[in-house]
Amino acid sequence: MVPTAGRTTEDHGRERDGVVAYRHEAHSRAAWTHTPARLYQLYEIGKVLTRIDRIETAMHEILALVSATMSLRDAILLYEHPHGPRRTRTLLWHAEGVSTARLHAARTHAYAAFEYLAGSSAANSTDEEDAGLLPGARSEPDDPEQPANRGFVLLPLVLDRDHVFGVLQVDGVARLDETDLMFLDAVVGQLAIALDRHVVRQARQADAENRRLAAEATARAALRAEQAQRMLSETSERLANAPDERTAHAIVARAAIPYLADLCVLDAVAGSDGGEPVEVVVADPAMTPLVDRVRALVPAGLAMESDRSRLFADLTATDCMMIVPMIARGRMLGALTFVSVSSRRRYDLDDLALAEDLARRAALAIDNLRLYAQAQHAVRARDDLLAIVSHDLKNPLNNIVLCAMSLRRVVPPGDTTGLRRVEAIELSTRRMNRIINDLLDLASIAAGRMVVDLRTERVSALVVDAVESHEASAGHDRVRLDHDWIDRMLEVDCDRGRVLQIFGNLLGNAIKFTPAGGAVVLGAKVSGPDILFSVSDNGPGIAPDELPHVFDRYWQARRTAHLGNGLGLAIAKALVEAHGGRIWVESVLGHGTTFFFTIPQCAAAAR
Repeated sequence: MVPTAGRTTEDHGRERDGVVAYRHEAHSRAAWTHTPARLYQLYEIGKVLTRIDRIETAMHEILALVSATMSLRDAILLYEHPHGPRRTRTLLWHAEGVSTARLHAARTHAYAAFEYLAGSSAANSTDEEDAGLLPGARSEPDDPEQPANRGFVLLPLVLDRDHVFGVLQVDGVARLDETDLMFLDAVVGQLAIALDRHVVRQARQADAENRRLAAEATARAALRAEQAQRMLSETSERLANAPDERTAHAIVARAAIPYLADLCVLDAVAGSDGGEPVEVVVADPAMTPLVDRVRALVPAGLAMESDRSRLFADLTATDCMMIVPMIARGRMLGALTFVSVSSRRRYDLDDLALAEDLARRAALAIDNLRLYAQAQHAVRARDDLLAIVSHDLKNPLNNIVLCAMSLRRVVPPGDTTGLRRVEAIELSTRRMNRIINDLLDLASIAAGRMVVDLRTERVSALVVDAVESHEASAGHDRVRLDHDWIDRMLEVDCDRGRVLQIFGNLLGNAIKFTPAGGAVVLGAKVSGPDILFSVSDNGPGIAPDELPHVFDRYWQARRTAHLGNGLGLAIAKALVEAHGGRIWVESVLGHGTTFFFTIPQCAAAAR
């Protein structure tokens, strides 16, 4: 403490804990008469400090109590948060008539004293508040010639002996005696404890408020993510049911309104429908003039010139915009332009990520619709081609067959050359007819129109018929064709013609792959609820890398690619599955191949 009151020979000085106090004996005896009032003031000050809310309000009340027994010229409270980051707070009170220069000098003195006592600089981290006039205070005009008429004291705010976290500087109108100093020292002690409690409580409240704000922000983010996911999910569902590109464009543009934008413009590369490749949606019809502004700023070509997203967060004080490309399979399909004219919605990277997700889903849906349209066009072209094949080729082919039959009747006996030529024509017509039938069957399978007429048939009869119908071709290739013993009581519900077609395709392959002198054997037996049929040969077998592809359309083994059209096994597979069965192949290279397929037993036999 540094007193500035006048010092005379009657004064007795002593130093305690670095504080020098002076007492004038005559004034001291008179001051003790105010002790009950001072105790009452301390009691009232304690009450004020127990309910401290704002330091400014509390200090007004405290100084009002202090000034009841001593007149104050000015007072400065300077303190920093004792438990948090360095931040010094300064509050200033003054009486009427105190000059600005005097207040500035008092403030400078308080800063310097606090820096000295705290051992660090506070001047670089202070904020100030002028609390105005002291309540009920009056002051004599500043009189530099009368320093003995004033009392000045600076008291540290201390929680322990190692930490000074503030000072209270008081400049009294009259001299301060020891009782005044003791009283002010008690006030400062209570103030230090109260300030410490106050800042701790504020820190806790601030921490609680921060946690509340963080929880609210987390909840808002979770709600926003949930709403975004719902919007994306609902949009994907609508896009999956969109019948054409125009509808998909409208779905995508409307999905962003009003959740993500006030205006959405979709520019698309012209698709299969050849229509106007633009879709515009506004949240409010009154915003329609905004479309022209956006079009002037971002023409369709400019929107689709980049394969990267662009974010314009501050077009104007209220407007912001995003442009996101729609890309599928590496191709630009269009772009989405999102515009917000609300100051409450400012686009950020999260909004851009959501817009990109929407654009990806839109691009995928539009690409799928275009692929579907292309597939439909290809189906129509295939159907047209098959109509030509079935009508325009079969009729001439039938004429060729009839002519070949007529030629056979007129070939002279013994004319082997003429007979071979007729047989060549007949063989070619049969091959062409088989190709035509395979194409028609394949078209029916692809269109889902393959129908089987189920009737109860004896298994042995089916196998025998299959063997007999191929004995001639097997004999021609010098391949032995046979079948295992089959229970004559076994029956299946099947389409007889289609099952013989399955056998025909499998036997044709087996005979083709079996060398002269080899054998092809058919078999049939019960396998659970099914009849298991088999066609085995002792040919060269199928390479392991070719086995997964034998039932693919138009696929043929490398060494026999010139011997067929690659449709027989694919058709056989479809026919077996149409009967509710399955088909597979087992082969060991160099030891032959066996094809297996199942057909359910007839209902009566299964029971």
